Amino acid sequence: MVSASVITSVCVTLFLTLFLPLILYVVYGARNKGKGVWTAWLLGAAGFFVFQVVIRLPLLSLLSLNQGFQAFAAKHYVLYCLALAFTAGLFEVAGRYVVAKVMAKQLTFHKGFAAGMGHGGIESMIIVGITYINNLLYILMINSGTFDQLVSQTEQLGVDSSALYMAKDALISTGPAMFYLAGYERILTMIFHVALSLLVCYSVWNKKAVQGVIACLLIHTAADFVAPLISGMSTEYMGNILSPTTAYILIYVFLTGMAVLSVAGILLKAKGERLMNSLFFPIATVYLVIMNLLGFAMMGIDKKRAVRGAWRISEASLFGAALLGGALGSTLGMHFFHHKTRHWYFRYGLPAIFVAQALFLGWLVLRL
Repeated sequence: MVSASVITSVCVTLFLTLFLPLILYVVYGARNKGKGVWTAWLLGAAGFFVFQVVIRLPLLSLLSLNQGFQAFAAKHYVLYCLALAFTAGLFEVAGRYVVAKVMAKQLTFHKGFAAGMGHGGIESMIIVGITYINNLLYILMINSGTFDQLVSQTEQLGVDSSALYMAKDALISTGPAMFYLAGYERILTMIFHVALSLLVCYSVWNKKAVQGVIACLLIHTAADFVAPLISGMSTEYMGNILSPTTAYILIYVFLTGMAVLSVAGILLKAKGERLMNSLFFPIATVYLVIMNLLGFAMMGIDKKRAVRGAWRISEASLFGAALLGGALGSTLGMHFFHHKTRHWYFRYGLPAIFVAQALFLGWLVLRL
């Protein structure tokens, strides 16, 4: 049996992820009649749906069937997370840019805000909301005793029923807190999407589309990369550096911080401040601090594994953390732990990456 507290948590998260985006759409549209927000919301939703659901996800599904890709994901977890984060950012920023260009002649704060609501809202509804409808139906079947009949019928048809058994076990064993956290995560993500859509819309309106798209891509990649990376630190592959509970705490602190910075940027932009300064720089600072701490830590972890003769972090993963903004931390970690200093491509490559990143960041700051 699934407990009443779990059923309540599933219903609450279902409301937050499926119905709340629609309610916000109606309320915001009604309060801003004649400002084009109805259409902007639909355009934002279409931008996510076409570029993410229609194009990216099917491509990833096909790619996941390739044995070479499966081996890469298993061997290079950090780079795998980075690849998924980068492609998510790339496809979604493309959707945001197309939407902003469609509205280019009549771009306003309200339209950019509505487009972000549509982008984040449809993602919440598709990725989480629909899943929770399924969860609720399974719960009702489990508690009524009809779930086992469904499993039997599935097996009689010759279909693998292992996924159904796993779903049942998860719903029975998972506490309500995890379901509540899923709803909380979606709220944070929707706020984040509004800020990114405003960033791209502002850049297009201000004729700085290239800089805005690059900034949006970096921020989105960062957000999508850090969370699974922290989660991976609680697994055996990355040495069980963190306990699962600590990993969850760090992930939600990070997501909350990103959402708070996003809200600050949105409010400042609503008051007429420059969105680039109000949103990009605080988020970029937090991200760079995290990535450099990660680069430093990965050097220490790999050194410890080398001494113990344990399974090592791949060199590609070490370079991946450096390339994604952690070059300074990786360089300091290399010398502090006396690790990889005999390899010329680390000894000279990491400082070179840091210099290149510093120059690029300086260029971006001047251009914004």
